[in-house]
Amino acid sequence: MNKEKIISFLETSFLKEILKDKDVTDISFNGKDIYYLHNFLGRQKSSLELNFPQSFDFVRQVANLSERPFSLVDPILDVSFGRYRFNAIHHSVGVSKENKAVTFSIRTMSQELKITDKTLPLALLQLFQFIIFNHLSIVISGMSGTGKTELAKYLISKMPKNERLVIIDNINELSGGLENLEIDLNYWIASQESILDLKTLIKNSLRSNPDWVIVSESRGKEMLDILTAAMSGHPTITTVHAFDSKTVIERMTSMVLMNDKNLNPDDVEKDLRYHFRFFVFLKREISSLGIVNRFIKEIAFSDGLKEPQLIYQSDGKESKFYKIHANSVINLKIPASLKDFYQVFIKGVKDV
Repeated sequence: MNKEKIISFLETSFLKEILKDKDVTDISFNGKDIYYLHNFLGRQKSSLELNFPQSFDFVRQVANLSERPFSLVDPILDVSFGRYRFNAIHHSVGVSKENKAVTFSIRTMSQELKITDKTLPLALLQLFQFIIFNHLSIVISGMSGTGKTELAKYLISKMPKNERLVIIDNINELSGGLENLEIDLNYWIASQESILDLKTLIKNSLRSNPDWVIVSESRGKEMLDILTAAMSGHPTITTVHAFDSKTVIERMTSMVLMNDKNLNPDDVEKDLRYHFRFFVFLKREISSLGIVNRFIKEIAFSDGLKEPQLIYQSDGKESKFYKIHANSVINLKIPASLKDFYQVFIKGVKDV
């Protein structure tokens, strides 16, 4: 694949004006209309018009430049290049008003960190520093477009100097904004071009003596290998699609069970609670004016024994902090610099 050519083709196409706007995160074509998702304006319908031959030629050119098939036999095109993830459906599958239709979507990945120290409450910022300092595994969950990847990138950006990270991705989402970090960053891509899938790469990562194993998105059987990595003493960060915070562990359990239905679900759930200590749930809301608000809705802490305890909650405007049971963190270190974390989450002081 010639990435420069395919990026140039896309950025000089009929979509060029939309792509120039850094606040546009998604573009989609449903066979009739083009829509885009803007960070501040929400979902908007474009005035651009595209007919079937034009849409097919456009997607076919992307397929050709990316050296991927797009036909009756291979009706799904899914490819990432540069800061873009491109997905298209062939007209043998797509329909618009009973007519054959090519549909496509484009996700633009930020080359800068969207989440910074300034965008988080100080106590929350120090909570994440506490997690990283103690090398505790964390699961970031939420529905599509809630900012899971951006939070993962932020956590990576806070890693101590010279930490060894193995990042395993399948769509090259986690690379943007991490270029200048002073860490031992190893970035592996599992894609259609590679014979190595996520499961194989996760298993191999344990042989690389990493301080952290980071899997961009867990969707299936690889969850067992992610759990195995955490159980072997390698702290892990991963993202999971979930409808709400209460179903995250249930979803993770179902993914582990894909490997072997004879596994005991209760035992799997106990292992997940013990080896993944923090569960972060993100939410995206769009106001009546179309303004998009992405925020951390809930954070739960697991002591490894009982159900995860809610320690943070937000409606996107106001936040509530809850005290962590002292016995749950008795064996963990709290650096003296994390004063707000200690006061809010350990002492239970509401206003600091």
